[in-house]
Amino acid sequence: LAMKQTKQKSKQVRKNLKHTQIKYVNEFLPTGMVIYKNKIIIIEWEDSPIAITIESKKIASSYKQFFLDKWEKIN
Repeated sequence: LAMKQTKQKSKQVRKNLKHTQIKYVNEFLPTGMVIYKNKIIIIEWEDSPIAITIESKKIASSYKQFFLDKWEKIN
């Protein structure tokens, strides 16, 4: 998921990522996020990107459910 206002920038990031899809929304979304197994990586794409990793099965599951709920509501 990405905000529509970031469409141009996200296309550049995605061009080298095969097998990915992006759905764009008009509403606010928090900073970039990757959910993988029991980890969440929160990314802020500034001039010098910052990333924070959280390793927690419970937190990752919660964020994954949030993502899936949003994904299903978008055309």
